[in-house]
Amino acid sequence: MRAELSGTQVRLLHAAEQYVQWLQTLTPEQRQALRAAPTADARLAQIKALRRSQWVERLPRPQREQVQALPSDQREDLIRRLRAGELSMQLEWDLAERYWDALNRPKVPQKAHRSRAPGAVLCARLRPAAVEPRG
Repeated sequence: MRAELSGTQVRLLHAAEQYVQWLQTLTPEQRQALRAAPTADARLAQIKALRRSQWVERLPRPQREQVQALPSDQREDLIRRLRAGELSMQLEWDLAERYWDALNRPKVPQKAHRSRAPGAVLCARLRPAAVEPRG
């Protein structure tokens, strides 16, 4: 009988599956270079460099050529800005998707409650408060 997986185990399993799928997109030489990395930190640095390179290759041609034409220090700065813009756009779309139905629902005016009507509130504020006689 197999116990249920915890949330962390599910996330780690999903990450491992994605990693295997990503490895299959690499050339045999790239996979061998990853296997030959002397340390986990070196392997992680290679993975990040490969992922960055793949991301740049997926950019629209004008942006890709702009990135590739820059010296490395300016290139990294531009990549950071482009990725931040991409993340911002993705967050905006996620937010729009979450509230899409509510935003596109027909606007039906709600019946105003008499006590909450702006005029009633203003009149209540202007009305003199009942003053108790001083004794």
